[in-house]
Amino acid sequence: MSEFLKDFLNGKISVNEIATGSMSENVLFGKNYGALRGVPAEGVGENGEAIVAEGETSPTKFSIQAQDVYDAGLELWKYYHTQPKANPDASFYDIRKFFQGETKGRMNPSSDDETYTELIGDLRAKMKVLAKKIEIGVYKYGFLK
Repeated sequence: MSEFLKDFLNGKISVNEIATGSMSENVLFGKNYGALRGVPAEGVGENGEAIVAEGETSPTKFSIQAQDVYDAGLELWKYYHTQPKANPDASFYDIRKFFQGETKGRMNPSSDDETYTELIGDLRAKMKVLAKKIEIGVYKYGFLK
């Protein structure tokens, strides 16, 4: 379990600190998070190349489209955690269900929460752009024919 998660579960880090962004990203996501976002962080050289010790792996680099999806998802996650009864273990499905509600055991197609609607719309649009980029490789590398 990460130190961040331990601190969060033990009440040392509040949901408000996470949602308002008052914590550094390195604290939230670990020392390599900055490298994922293209920001020099511990273990990253001036030119952006990872400084990797023998036997370790370098941090993953996201495409622009994947980074956009990540950023949009993070904004939705932050907004969800500003809600009074937010579940710290909520999945994407749980977050959608929280805002959209359900009728007869099925998730409603929309929400009355305007901020959520805007955030989920932005996330879905960015996911479509990423899907278009990935689609090319699906056929090129033979996952589908």
